[in-house]
Amino acid sequence: MGFRPNAPPYAKVDVAVGGHSYCMAAEPLPPAASVATVDGQSVLFLRGEAWGIGAPDVTRVVRTAAVSDGVLQSPMPGRIVSVAVRQGQAVVKGQALLALEAMKMEHTLVAPFDGTVAELAVAVGDQVAENVTLARIVGDAKL
Repeated sequence: MGFRPNAPPYAKVDVAVGGHSYCMAAEPLPPAASVATVDGQSVLFLRGEAWGIGAPDVTRVVRTAAVSDGVLQSPMPGRIVSVAVRQGQAVVKGQALLALEAMKMEHTLVAPFDGTVAELAVAVGDQVAENVTLARIVGDAKL
């Protein structure tokens, strides 16, 4: 639980149980519950059951990330403020392709892998909605 001045405490925590991550509301433990450390792992004992608790396993989340298909979509509604590439241009992984201004912040979209800009559907000044395809990158083997 976190302390916030002039506000109720933040009472949500991320927990990992059985290989799955959950966001839970932290509430006072009932009298029948206890927490102990077993082999370096915190364990919650509650109503005759034992639950291993700890920080979420971020390596597990990274391993499950999907491989990009090269389609870059707008993460939120906004305005295109810069386009750094042109259709047919070769790009490298991580290269800035375009920037979207949304909620008074600039969001730079980058190439997910080395390839070529196969489609560029926007220009500077365009207003876009959320999940609109802005560009598409293809790997050199897909040309």
